[in-house]
Amino acid sequence: MSPSHRRTQRTWLTAAGIAAGICGLLGTVAVLPAASGAEAVQVCRATLDGETTDTVGSAEADSALDTAGAYAGPCAEYGPAVKVGNGRMRTYAQFSKGRPTTLGFVFDRTALTGLPEPHTTDRKDCYDVNGDGRIDPATECIHHQSYPFDLPGTYTKKSGPFTWALVNWNAEGHDPQGVYTAPHFDFHFYIQSRKDRDAIRVGPCAGPGLTDCDDFATARKPVPAKYTAPDYADFGAVVAKMGNHLIDGTGPEFHGRPFTKAFLYGNYDGGITFYEPMITYQWLIDLKPGDKVCTPVKTPAAFQQAGDYPTSYCAEYRRNGKEMTVSLNDFVTRRAG
Repeated sequence: MSPSHRRTQRTWLTAAGIAAGICGLLGTVAVLPAASGAEAVQVCRATLDGETTDTVGSAEADSALDTAGAYAGPCAEYGPAVKVGNGRMRTYAQFSKGRPTTLGFVFDRTALTGLPEPHTTDRKDCYDVNGDGRIDPATECIHHQSYPFDLPGTYTKKSGPFTWALVNWNAEGHDPQGVYTAPHFDFHFYIQSRKDRDAIRVGPCAGPGLTDCDDFATARKPVPAKYTAPDYADFGAVVAKMGNHLIDGTGPEFHGRPFTKAFLYGNYDGGITFYEPMITYQWLIDLKPGDKVCTPVKTPAAFQQAGDYPTSYCAEYRRNGKEMTVSLNDFVTRRAG
């Protein structure tokens, strides 16, 4: 369904006393006041005209969330769909009183099938490192597939700081070896413009990151401490057409536990450039309908740009068994400074 599909909102009156157990039954479904002092929840349902937000009682919401096309909260706005694997993926945003509550990717489960195999490359980011006049795809190309996305128009017009999004599929993982080498997705939400990100050139530096040496040095220009989240540090993980990555060295994957999911910050030229949930293929494919896992995001003391910033990220397999999401959540408005 495109962003232009019509959305309506209806309120279904409920009996008093339904508030008890709403949170236990529905998790993070928004709870709103209904008529005559009772409480109700918002559910988005698929209709012939697109999607409709209904405000209903908890029992009805519990039933509605099992139906095709239904999900918790107000109906979303969407960006254009992009083919990923055998399915499709698109960005989405949900709002409350004009401010974002969720910004993420939604995709059908078939997007996790038919993905490129290990040791394959789209040959977009390659460099003749040894200068022999030819490109060796095995050693002189970055081994990931990149899928750029536009964010929903309503989000880009009303909010910030994010301007576009990017998903990378890493069939063989990436450095550091033995840490992030499991097959996984990188879900990037970019603050930096796409033009500036694309200007980070390929070259012979950064090892498998194949970055131009001058751009490699620019990427490692330190972010001022007040703009850096606690425990995050520069590991030299610079990648062409992407930038540097600040990594939380206290994460379980650095302390003897297998990598399943992590949250990274991007930086370039002393600025924070993207937010990145990084999630393994196996962890995603193991989710069951109704599973939703949210993880707090460590945030800095100050922000370089004003806007609405997330304080958690979530992965969900919707109860209807049709769609999955990876999203930034629980936004807080921040001032610059």
